[in-house]
Amino acid sequence: MKNWPENEEEVVNRLAGIEILLDQLNADFQATTWRKSSLVEQCIKSAREELKLSIEKFITKETDESVHLANLAWLHVDFGRRLIDAETTEGLLGHGHFLELGNDKTAASTFLATCFTRMEQQVIKLRQSITQRSKANDK
Repeated sequence: MKNWPENEEEVVNRLAGIEILLDQLNADFQATTWRKSSLVEQCIKSAREELKLSIEKFITKETDESVHLANLAWLHVDFGRRLIDAETTEGLLGHGHFLELGNDKTAASTFLATCFTRMEQQVIKLRQSITQRSKANDK
């Protein structure tokens, strides 16, 4: 994600951008002709929920919380996008030649643990950014 938005127009642009990315991901997911990933479906659902809450916070002038929730929505969209792209690549290359998130729970668990560790690191960075901005605003 880009730097923390500095005004309401940037927040609106970020919310609109995430909405566009979410709609594109959902359209690609709906157009999928091979096995539909429940993980991608969950990413879309979670992103919608976070984005809805973000918009509600923005309306009530809770801008920092709105941006935080928007960033979380973006993380869900980004993860879903990367996953559907990987599954599309596998579908084009042929079954089992790229990524397998089928019945092998160990491989899936390892893959998910790695992805969620990366997402957790991004969330920690976002929280640090919030703390820094909060401290800067207090001065």
